[in-house]
Formats: sequence, C-alpha cells, structure tokens
Amino acid sequence: MTHNKYKILVLSDLKKSAELELKSTVGLAKMIDSEITLLHVQKPTEIVERESQLSAMRAINEEHIMTNKRILNLIQPISEAFQVRIHHELAIGNIKNEIEAFIIKYKPRHCSFRKKKI
Repeated sequence: MTHNKYKILVLSDLKKSAELELKSTVGLAKMIDSEITLLHVQKPTEIVERESQLSAMRAINEEHIMTNKRILNLIQPISEAFQVRIHHELAIGNIKNEIEAFIIKYKPRHCSFRKKKI
C-alpha cells in the first residue's frame, strides 16, 4: 500500500512575513503529514539595469546566487527547529508563467490547474 503525501506549495516574495508564513505552513504540514516546497519568482526587469546582454546575464546570475542564499537562510533554521524538510525553488521570468509551469510540474494532489481560455 502506497501513501501519497499531500504537497504544500508556498509562493513567497521573501518579505518580512515570509518567516511567519513558513512557520505556519510547517505546522500545517506536520498535522497532515505533507511535503513543503517554497517557490520564489523574480521578474528579470527588476534585476537587469543595463542593456548589454553580457552584463544582464551577469546580473541575473549574481541575483540568483544571492536570492538562493536568502532562501536557504530563511529555510534552514525553521527546518532544523521543526525537523521538517523544506524544498525550495527559485525562478527568474514572467511570474504568472513560472508559477503555472511549476504547478504543472509539481502536480499537487486533489487540485486541478487548468489554463482558462479567454
């Protein structure tokens, strides 16, 4: 008999409330025995300031590394304190499209995600 865990996806902008949101999510995850994934998406227009392609790539790479460290610094103390594994994902691109693609890849249980036709 297989036991499929529930999956909780936390969409975060990494503001001040992110720590509180993550702690609340950990409490819920422990109650229902589920997995947690934190997703943060950034717009490339917020990162890139110069027009040169090389400097844009460099800026995106630097921001990716710094944001990944911020996420780890947020997750690690909570994960150790509550003894829960928290996965994380960082994407740079169109926020709506990146979230949609991740939800399709993540395949949450008991949830259907379909693109609405306009």
